[in-house]
Amino acid sequence: MTAYLTSPSPHHDTNWYPDTGSTNHITNDLSNLSVQSEPYLGNDQIHVGDRVGLPIKNTGSTTLSTPTKSFILNKLLHVSHIKKNLIYVSQFTVITMFIFNFTLLLFW
Repeated sequence: MTAYLTSPSPHHDTNWYPDTGSTNHITNDLSNLSVQSEPYLGNDQIHVGDRVGLPIKNTGSTTLSTPTKSFILNKLLHVSHIKKNLIYVSQFTVITMFIFNFTLLLFW
C-alpha cells in the first residue's frame, strides 16, 4: 500500500486531499471512522514518499460531506502518523462517478 503525500503540518489539518498515488482512503484521526470502525490486526503498512512504513491502526468508513452532497468513504484506513487525510482518487471516482480535473494551477 502506498501514499505519496506527507509534509509537516503546524496544526491538525481536517481537510481531505485527493491523492492519485494512494491505494486507500487514509485518515490520521480515529474519530473520522464515524460510520464503522474496527482494529486492524494485519501487518500491512502504508509506505510514504520517503519509503517509511507507517502502521495501520484501524479500518472502517466515514461520511464525507460537502455543502450539496455526502459521500461514504469505505475501506478507510486509520494511520495515526500520516500528515493529511487522503482520498483515494481512483476508488472515489469509480464509486461516485465524479471526475477530478487536475491542471497546472488548480484542480476541480
